[in-house]
Amino acid sequence: MIEAMLLAAGFSTRLHPLTCDIPKPMLPFLNRKLLDFTVGYLSHFGIKRLSTNAHHGRTPFIKELSMHHALNIHPFIEDSILGTGGGIQNMRSFLTQDDFMVINCDFVCDINLKEAYAKHKSSGAIATLVLVEHEDQQKYGEIGLDDRGQIVQFPKQNLSTTTPIEKGMFSGIHFLNRKIFDLFPNKSSFCIVRDVYQPALEKGITFNGYLSKARWLDVGEVQKYATAQFQLLETPFKWMTTLFEDSIIEAGKAPSNRFAVGNF
Repeated sequence: MIEAMLLAAGFSTRLHPLTCDIPKPMLPFLNRKLLDFTVGYLSHFGIKRLSTNAHHGRTPFIKELSMHHALNIHPFIEDSILGTGGGIQNMRSFLTQDDFMVINCDFVCDINLKEAYAKHKSSGAIATLVLVEHEDQQKYGEIGLDDRGQIVQFPKQNLSTTTPIEKGMFSGIHFLNRKIFDLFPNKSSFCIVRDVYQPALEKGITFNGYLSKARWLDVGEVQKYATAQFQLLETPFKWMTTLFEDSIIEAGKAPSNRFAVGNF
């Protein structure tokens, strides 16, 4: 599987006051940390190398990263916020392959990354945005695809007279080819959507989309962060079994040193 970048440098203001002193990945989530779920999800699909940017709350975050032995995580410090595009640009030296994945840290999901990457690879696209069907997709902006999987509708843009055959909301996961760096503006801080995707689409450059029917849970706001945990307690993702395998005590076995009851 390919290498991945985790975008985690932001202030997470939508989650205040929970994130006033710590970054979003450090938030407790089902008696673990949100970072554990991102790392567990990526590991489940065979990703072994991960880079992440760090700014807000970076000292405890960097310490936490060193505890994750399942993945080789490379932190990149941002002295000032570089934005989603600038963060990717700043981590470019991490890459050893032509294609790579970028993932946000404000959701949990069970999107099949192997299927999404296979779609990206076979298309030869510079960028493939992974989409999900969601009740909030009209609120946050719909992305429409034609019968070839190419993006023909983008939020706040009229790209084509072609009627999309399917629509979805950006999941926070995208697969990129190194050629994407040729489209980056000559500045250190920028947004990959506003400063890369939108101008490129207006020029007629084609990007692809992959619409997943998988579950996708937003954790980027306080209420949604709480709701997602109740939903996962009721119906966990299948890949979570490996994340909590040390919580299962078999006959004749002793609890592991990570075992906890309640919040003790």
